Order: sequence, then C-alpha cells, then structure tokens
Amino acid sequence: MDAKLLFGIDVSHAQGNVDFQALARSTQPGRPPFRFVILKATEGGDFEDAGFRDKWKALVELDPGRSDPWLVRGAYHFARPDNRTSMPGREAGQTEAKWFCSVLKQVGSTGAGSLPPMVDWEKWAGKADRNRDWLEGFIDVVSNELGRVPGIYTGPDVWEGTTGNWDGLVGKVALWQVKYDAGGADPSATGPKNRLIKGSAVWPWTIWQWSGGGDFDYYGKTFGAVPGVQGGIADVDRFDGTAEQLLALAMIGGASTSASTTGTSASTATTKASVGTDQGTITLPTVDLASFGTSRRVQVVAEVQGLLLAAELGPEGLVGSNGRPDGKAGSKTLAALRAFKQAQGLAVDTVVDERTWSALLRS
Repeated sequence: MDAKLLFGIDVSHAQGNVDFQALARSTQPGRPPFRFVILKATEGGDFEDAGFRDKWKALVELDPGRSDPWLVRGAYHFARPDNRTSMPGREAGQTEAKWFCSVLKQVGSTGAGSLPPMVDWEKWAGKADRNRDWLEGFIDVVSNELGRVPGIYTGPDVWEGTTGNWDGLVGKVALWQVKYDAGGADPSATGPKNRLIKGSAVWPWTIWQWSGGGDFDYYGKTFGAVPGVQGGIADVDRFDGTAEQLLALAMIGGASTSASTTGTSASTATTKASVGTDQGTITLPTVDLASFGTSRRVQVVAEVQGLLLAAELGPEGLVGSNGRPDGKAGSKTLAALRAFKQAQGLAVDTVVDERTWSALLRS
C-alpha cells in the first residue's frame, strides 16, 4: 500500500452520531487508514451545526498526542454570502468569520492536533469582485483571531464561475478540492486530472474529496460501508502527503510540510518551530507574513518586525507613528524580510520558518 495514501471523512449533522473510535481502529486489506475528520461547525452568521460540540470533544480524545490509533480533527464553516447581499462583500465575509471564530474559541483545542480551519465555498452572490472581497474578509478575520490561515473547500467550476478564475490565493491558502470523476475514482491515483482551479496559476490540492453519496459513492463501491458512520455513507477525502506531513499540518511534530508533496506552503501549514535560545527552547509558529496583509495589526508580524529592526533593517515601513513595530505585513516589511533571508543564505520568500526564526534571534 502507498504510504502516502491517507483517508479522512467530513461530516455534519446529516450523519448523526459517528463512532470515531471505530473509524480510527478500522483496518481492511488494501484500504488506506482513516487519519482525519473534518466537522461542519457553523453556517452563515448565526447557525451552529447540531452535534458539533459533542463530535469535537470525541475527536479531541483521539488526539495523536494521547491516542493510538489517532485522528486529526478539523472544522469548517459553510459560507452563505447569499444571505447578506446588502452588505459589502468584505464586511459580509468578516461577519461570518467572527461567528465561526467565536464557536471555535468556545470549544477550544484548535491548535496542535487540529487542521487549519476551512471555509466551504459553494454558495455565492453577486459579481466576482464581491465574492473575492468576501473571501478576503473571511480569511483576514480567521487568520487574525485564530492565528491560522484558513483553507478553502471548492470545485473548479464553482471557483471559475464565482471568482473569475481568481489566482490571488494560490500559494497562500490550502485547497480542499471536491472533484468527482464521472467514470469512477481511483484513490491511489495522483489525484484529479485537473489539479488546477481553472485559471492562470497552479493551485495543487492539499485535500481531495473524491467520494460522496449516490452515484458518487466511490468509496462504497470499492471498500463497502464507511466505518463508524450510520448508513455507511459519508464524504471521503484523501490527504496529499504522508502521516508525518499530516501531523505537521496539524502542528504536531515540529516538521514543515513540503509544497512539492502536499500542495501546501508553510503559510497554510502554520506548523510550529522549536528554536533553541539562551533561555532554552521556545516554540514559534511557521507563518507566511504575506498571508496577513495590512488590514489590522498582527502580533507575530510585529515580533518579526522587531527582530528585523534589531538586524538593522528598516525602520521605514516597519514601524508606526509611535516608533514601534506596526504589526502590518506591508510591502516594505516583506521586502525587509526577503533581504534578511537573502543575506542569511535562506530561501528568498516571505515565510518565517524554524531556520528564519533562528537566524532572526541570533542577529
């Protein structure tokens, strides 16, 4: 069996109670193990999915750090931009993101052991620019409030029709792609033949929903009932990477994911870096500063700016009117980071990973 082949399911109230222990423990010759579950948490600006909290609690008990076998957990928000057409797109996206974040903060355990939060993009309203604004507003709020850049669930046709083949998020957020092959699906294949969201830039998938219900129940046709699920039918997903890379995406193990293997950059992985200092070992997040933008102050950006100032870069573009780091990842902050990384012999990009943190702290 391909060691890179890992399955997961995504469920909502429609599946009722799920026996996650049975899912995690189930083995079958020739079938990859189930190693992650993504739950519907919220919808719109005020709806919480029935049973979400109980399911989340059950998955926390199967955290890789405390259970063997284990399941990595994740949560998604079902976007309803069609519900707030009187609002500007960005404001509508921010409104729903705040609701999503408030629920996740209440349940907790959204750090280590949890995948980046996701937004399910299959409803829309208005023109492409409004939809793009909605998504940017949503992403900014979740990134700032939860400290993790959310991924996007969508399909090629939906993305093309609603955003105009927008490539502005390529390389910045993880793609959870739904694509069913009308002729059946081979989960051991490299993935959908169309690995792009139609447009000018490649956007490789991190998670691929390859099996669903009805005519698209390819899992059932190949392996039978989904373990632990009432009725035996659920959306089945594949992760594009190894178990180690899945754990890294869930901020466990301190390893960075590989863009070439998982379709995910360090910005979407938001892994943790352990860096040795004179005071011992500290754990810092791996982040892509470019993903935060300039809409509001972000603490981790301010921390990087402070270290760049200590390395005698700036201060123009790094500090506000009070002379302190402004926490906004503008063009000059990103340019200063690239210049620092180039001088250190590191990859010239906007990602602050373990090696970058270490170099910044040494300087």
